[in-house]
Amino acid sequence: MQEIIVDFSKDDVSTIQIEKIIPLETKIHCLIGSMSSIYVDSERIYILDNQNSKSVFLFSNKGEFLAKTNYGRGPNEMLEPIDFYVDTLNNCVLVWDQSAYKFFKFSLDLEFISSQKENLVLRNFTKLSDGSWLVRSEYFDYFNYKDNNPKVFFYYYTYSDDFKKIKSRLLPFDEKFMSISLVNPISKSVPPLFCTQFDMNLYTIQGNDVCKAYFINFNELALTNKIKEKTVDFIFEQQAKGMVVANIENIQNSSDYITFQYPLKKELHYVIYSINENKVYLSNNILKNKILPKGYIRSILNDNIFVLEVNPNDFMEYCSSKPNLLKKYKGIKAGDNSVLLFFKLIKK
Repeated sequence: MQEIIVDFSKDDVSTIQIEKIIPLETKIHCLIGSMSSIYVDSERIYILDNQNSKSVFLFSNKGEFLAKTNYGRGPNEMLEPIDFYVDTLNNCVLVWDQSAYKFFKFSLDLEFISSQKENLVLRNFTKLSDGSWLVRSEYFDYFNYKDNNPKVFFYYYTYSDDFKKIKSRLLPFDEKFMSISLVNPISKSVPPLFCTQFDMNLYTIQGNDVCKAYFINFNELALTNKIKEKTVDFIFEQQAKGMVVANIENIQNSSDYITFQYPLKKELHYVIYSINENKVYLSNNILKNKILPKGYIRSILNDNIFVLEVNPNDFMEYCSSKPNLLKKYKGIKAGDNSVLLFFKLIKK
């Protein structure tokens, strides 16, 4: 297991090169309230908004709106799309509707193909190398539960390729933590990295077993066992005061980099970890040096290009000190969809 040491006393800043900037088209029919998850390839950008519009959106690689799924109770419509997976091998997009307990299958152009009801509780999912699925549940095995048996809560399950059979139950947790939800705690890479509540380990799958791949050491802000024994409210109170880092989430990784975010003092911060250099870069240092605008890393592409989601207000504030960018993107305004900024780290 590799240790990732987050040292807040260091001011390391890598040379960062902005590759491209894509403002997402903003029209009444493609307004995104919140970017829950994203998938980017050379031609398409898929975005799930599971809070406001409750739809999956498809944009071109230039930010042009192309299509979206429909919200509602009618044919081919979804009420609560909770996560999606772009299956490039089978040329389809799978979307889980938690309210209907259904998988919806769409073409890569988001044209409806089929839907299938399944007996499972799902928050996030991704495909493993053998075709089976890693599912974040945050629940007990509801559909196989017998009244006389104790409820055992697992954060993750692995399912067969058709979602009909549970292969393994992973990382049990206390029922009192069930209400603590993490944002995108599974990366979509193969093999994925994933995490749980109040746990600084990044796990992965080897064969049929779960193993610890990385441990994140926050030094003086580490979540100790003594603090974990306190109430949930106490832990979050300490986090809000900036006394402890209680959770990590939004895991992304490639063969060379890992990124994750953590809440502290009621704000979200991100970490970039270079596996080859064994080096950590903190968003606070990147922002302090005005290298990038404030934002959230949503993806790492295969060529180690990071995708940063930026609020329009934060983007224009960043552009205010860069005349060339300000002139080029002067049409962006508050209320527009997010701006996607693609960047890479340049090794010295």
